[in-house]
Amino acid sequence: EHGEMLCMVGACTDVTRRKQSELEALAANAKFRAVFDQTTVFSGVLSVDGTVMDANRLCLDACGYKAEEVLGKPFWLAGWWRGSPEVREKIRLACLQGAQGTPYRAELPYHWADGTERLVEFELHPIRDEKERVIFLHPTGVDVTDVKRTQENYRTLADNISQFAWMANSSGWMYWFNQRWFDYTGTTLDAVQGSGWQSVLHPDHVDRVLEKIKDCFRTGQVWE
Repeated sequence: EHGEMLCMVGACTDVTRRKQSELEALAANAKFRAVFDQTTVFSGVLSVDGTVMDANRLCLDACGYKAEEVLGKPFWLAGWWRGSPEVREKIRLACLQGAQGTPYRAELPYHWADGTERLVEFELHPIRDEKERVIFLHPTGVDVTDVKRTQENYRTLADNISQFAWMANSSGWMYWFNQRWFDYTGTTLDAVQGSGWQSVLHPDHVDRVLEKIKDCFRTGQVWE
C-alpha cells in the first residue's frame, strides 16, 4: 500500500571555491578597512547622489563626530560644513559635478563637533567601474590649519623686517617676496615672479648672479 523504498537519491555541491572566494573577499575588505581607518587623510565614500556611505576614523574621531551623525545624510548637510551655507552649496555642487565625472578641489573651512573652525584642502573624485560609469564618489581632505597659520605668521614677520626676503621652489621659480622688496623696488609680484626679479639687477651682474644661484639650487648650498 505504501510501496517499497527502492533507493535514495542524494546530491551535493562542492563549495570550496565559493568559500574561498568569500574568505578572499573578507580578507580584502579587512585590508581596505585597515588602510581606510589608519590613513592620516580624511577619507569617505559617497553614493552618486552624495549620500554619506562611509567615513574613516579620522573624519569621525579627530573631529568629534559619531558615525550615526553623518552616515546616511547628504554630504553637504554633514556637521563638517555646518558653519557656512556658502560652503555647503559648494559641496553640493561638487557632488553634482563628481556624479558627472569631474573632480573638485578647493581649500575650505570646516568645523569640528565642538564648533572649532579649521581649514582643509578638500578633493572629491568620481570612482568608475569597468564600463566607465561613476559608481560612487570619494571625498578626501588634509587639515592645513596649522600650516597656514605658520605661513601667515612668517609672512607677517617677513613683511616687517628691513631686509629683502623671497621664496623659490626647487626649480628656482621665485613665487613670493616680502613687502620690503616691493616698497624698495617699486615692482609687483606679477612683474618679478619666476625670472622677472632679474630686471632689478644691474646688467653687468645678472650672469654672475644667475650662475651662482643656479649652482646653489643644484647643490643645496647657502647663497650669498
